[in-house]
This record gives sequence, structure tokens and C-alpha cells, in this order.
Amino acid sequence: MLANYLNPFTIIEWLGVVFTLLYNLFLIRENIWCWLFGILCSACGIAVFYHTQLYGQMLLYLFYTAMGFYGLWYWKQAEKKHIHIVNWSNQKQALVLGSGVVLSAISYFIVIKNQSNLSVMDITLTIFSFIATFKETRKVLSGWLYWVILNLLSAYLFFNNGLLGYFILSLVYSVLSVYGYMAWRKIYLNTKDENK
Repeated sequence: MLANYLNPFTIIEWLGVVFTLLYNLFLIRENIWCWLFGILCSACGIAVFYHTQLYGQMLLYLFYTAMGFYGLWYWKQAEKKHIHIVNWSNQKQALVLGSGVVLSAISYFIVIKNQSNLSVMDITLTIFSFIATFKETRKVLSGWLYWVILNLLSAYLFFNNGLLGYFILSLVYSVLSVYGYMAWRKIYLNTKDENK
């Protein structure tokens, strides 16, 4: 039993959990350091998901790594221009949500045609996590709402694949996403009033 906890991938999984929590805490505070921890936790996730053959999640964590570098760059630019939290119009929100549904369906049919190991949930989580991550990099308030749902669904996926660390992290992350939404909403409302 102890050997399971000393397994290199279990150690990497728990390092990923710690880095992800740090990422989330800095992100909630709108602190640019979040992106360094985001890159580190993503690298851990790539290794773990490759090992457990959750290739949709592995692809997602490759994307997270790239978005970590993009987020770092964008937030540096935003600091110079004094850009804080933004909110997209209802039309833009609907377009993005609809695009996510269409991309998930197309991806699902491609996977079925190629008889891949990917599940519908894995594909859908991957597509919508792309969207939510992009929203984070651009400081879009509604990204947090995506994460509340995505993390609850991820917890289910990870539990079914025996990934205890990521299961617990996803549950905690769902709660932190609610807190993150409230914190960013407060910043958004304060900076919106200042810019009138």
C-alpha cells in the first residue's frame, strides 16, 4: 500500500494539486504570479494524464501550459494599461457557449469514427476548459462560472479513474471557483464605477 503512495506519478499528482491550489489562490487575487504556478501544475498534469491514458485531459493540460505563458504575457500588458476584470455581452457569451457545444459534438463524432479511448465527458470537459481558460487569461468574469460546473464534472471523471488527488482538488476547486467569481465580481464592480 505504501508503494502506491511512493509511486512517482502519485507524487507528481500531489505536486500538481499543490501548484494548482497556489495558482487558484493567486488568480482569485488577480495576482500575475498565478501563471507561474499554472505552468507548473500543468506540467505535472501532462505527466499524470499520459500515465493514466486520459488523453483528452493530457491535451487540455498541454493547452493550459501554453495558456499559462499567454496569460503571463497578457496580464503584464493589462497591468501597464490598467485593465482589470471585464464582462462580455450576453450575445458574445451565447456565441461562445454555442461554439463549445458544437465543437464538443464535432469532436465526439471524430472520436467515434476513429474508435478512440476518449469519453464524451472527457471531450466535453476538454473543450469547455479551453474556453474557461481563455476567459481567465483575458480576465473575463464569467470564466469562474464555467469552472464551478467543469470542476464538479472533473471530480466525477477523476474519481472513476482512481485519481484521488485530482478528485479532491476538483471538489476544492469548485468551491474556490465560487469564491473566485465573487472576488472578481467585486473587483469588476469597483473598477467599473471608477471608470465611469
